[in-house]
Amino acid sequence: MKNNKDLFLIIVAFIIMLSTSCETPTTEDKESKKNDVTEMNLIGKVKSVKEFSYDIKEVFGKAEKGERNFIDEFEMFFDEKGKLTKKVFLNSLNGEIKNTETFEYKDNLLIESNYYSTNDSLLSKTLYKYDLKKKLELEEHYYGNGDLNYKWEYKYNKDNLDSLRLRYDYNNKVDYKIINVYEGTNKISEERYRDNDSIIQKLFFKYDKGFKVEEKWIFADGSGSKFMFEYDDDIGNVKKVSRFDLKDSLYGIEEFEYDNDKNLTSQIYRFSDGSLSSKQTMKYDDNKKRNITEFIVFNSDDSPIQNQLFVYEYDNTGNWISKTIYFDGKAERIISRTIEYYKQTVATNE
Repeated sequence: MKNNKDLFLIIVAFIIMLSTSCETPTTEDKESKKNDVTEMNLIGKVKSVKEFSYDIKEVFGKAEKGERNFIDEFEMFFDEKGKLTKKVFLNSLNGEIKNTETFEYKDNLLIESNYYSTNDSLLSKTLYKYDLKKKLELEEHYYGNGDLNYKWEYKYNKDNLDSLRLRYDYNNKVDYKIINVYEGTNKISEERYRDNDSIIQKLFFKYDKGFKVEEKWIFADGSGSKFMFEYDDDIGNVKKVSRFDLKDSLYGIEEFEYDNDKNLTSQIYRFSDGSLSSKQTMKYDDNKKRNITEFIVFNSDDSPIQNQLFVYEYDNTGNWISKTIYFDGKAERIISRTIEYYKQTVATNE
């Protein structure tokens, strides 16, 4: 049962990712509205976030925090521009520091990241270098002893679009290559090569009049698929993806529905004959917070097979500081957050 719940949490995390973004530092100079704090779905000038996980204990029939269980715990620190400067991964057995990753910036660009072990020994280092237009041109990955692991080189066309990516191994030999071709600003093809000359995958793109991807072809190892995209005219999001084989036979359909705030509320998978394969639905709190509050998975007969609810407590800024997770109506875990703000008091639920 635990494995099913873990898988369920992974699916929910993926859905949340669709609405927000990954917790990775930005490498390009972006608007302050799109910094690492906002991409974590946080509000305000956040200085640090610490998450701790607890078992449930019932007190007078109410779910409250029990013993700490150390599941997926971490600490994150941000600068005043909202960029991630440090992430601490905690041990799932005892809550002690397991690994630490630090990030350094210059002119609002990520230039270095370092990954450390429990005893602060350097395990790996990544260096980022940019051209005069602030485009990433070199990404070098090193082992902790200073030896090169691999590196990526990026080249751009006259429109400053990513046209060539080269990956070099530790011997400085190209072992992977990506070539992108554009018409205007639309990428129309992508080719991926192993060892610089052995092609392993081809992708082709066709666009509608609104410059959205209308068709996508993927070819690899003698097989391939075609994807056709339809969009919601009101909000511009994808509402349907149809997949075909190389003989143009329909393979499957994926449908999407959204609320008025463009949050994904339904994801439906259908067989080629249109019958239901599976479905999942989501609900959220208000638009400013955009935290998922309900996630239900349905079987092919449209009956619910698993229901997950999230109940939040918020601080005065609007960020959640407590999240109680329910599986099929039973409280399973409480995640507690301590959030520190720049020039503000600490809001905590520890």
